[in-house]
Amino acid sequence: MVFIGGFQVQQVCEVVVNKAPTDHSWKNKKLATHTFHTSASDLSWTKIDSELLTILRSLVMTGSQTKTALSLSKSQSTISRTLSRARTLFHDPLFVHNGSMLVPTNRMLEIYGHLPKLLGEMEALFAKEIFHPESLNLHLRVAAIDYAAQYIILPAFHAMKRIAPRISIELQQLNADTFRRLSLGLVDMAMRLECTAPNELHSLELYEAKLLALVRKGHPAFDLLRHKGSLHFDDLLQWEFVQVNRTFTGLEWTTSLHPGALSHPAVMVPYSSLLAPTILETNWIALASARYALDAVKRWPVAILPIRLDCVKRMRTLYWHDRTHLDPAMQWVRSMIAAYGKPSSAEIAEYEIAIQDTGNGS
Repeated sequence: MVFIGGFQVQQVCEVVVNKAPTDHSWKNKKLATHTFHTSASDLSWTKIDSELLTILRSLVMTGSQTKTALSLSKSQSTISRTLSRARTLFHDPLFVHNGSMLVPTNRMLEIYGHLPKLLGEMEALFAKEIFHPESLNLHLRVAAIDYAAQYIILPAFHAMKRIAPRISIELQQLNADTFRRLSLGLVDMAMRLECTAPNELHSLELYEAKLLALVRKGHPAFDLLRHKGSLHFDDLLQWEFVQVNRTFTGLEWTTSLHPGALSHPAVMVPYSSLLAPTILETNWIALASARYALDAVKRWPVAILPIRLDCVKRMRTLYWHDRTHLDPAMQWVRSMIAAYGKPSSAEIAEYEIAIQDTGNGS
């Protein structure tokens, strides 16, 4: 049984098809070369389609097969075949000729009374819904590391909230089980470094992830910089490193800088937010995502070493399941996240200045 917008389509179709005709005189007549049969299979409501009903409605309104063909942009042969099928289906001639006009029978007028609501409900079912974000009522579930949540997801959410006041968000910890949870519908989308994902997932690359070397102010690396004029990564190996522990999201991304030195850092912290406070009283070097490092120098007594860290290229990527791919609300959410995910021209300029600055870091 099919329901459309609370309207019981099967029931109405069955009423339209199975209600006994009021005039049985046509049964044994041959009308316009059409012979009618009364088998139960002919009475099945499942043989009704919107084209048939639309053509019957137009025939009532125009009284002409030619005018119906023109108004619906169909051939006259299509109109004729459909009318023949309808006559067989409804066990009624439906229309009789009065001169050049087609005049509906009582049965056809009875059917016609059901058509506005029935066709309206069918059209509503297939009509493309116009999405209005301001009326959106959505609980969004996003899996991400704390860095992505702080610098991308939450700023995007605040912007969405101003447009869609009834939207809410649940941030989930990104882990090795996240793709399975996406497949099960337990999370709506996930942001992480690009990786091989299941076939049922879609993805959008947001930007190339960049690392910066973060140290306390007055770090001896700046003395070395003044002496040499520039720094290379090998110059930093005399100090120990601090990294975020993310074996499931691609620790090889940072270790690609120098597998020997970075496979076993001095400190592994669970969250990016701990990098700056961890290095304050030490000579350790924190390998931090660019956005975090650029923000940390404004909040902590830390500095960025002017060195370009050439890691294996990795893209910060948004993933979602096929089930939400065409959902207008989710498409809007993804577009908002993408807008905040891609670095602005100001952020790109700030990054370039940071890796070229030859200041003393004091």
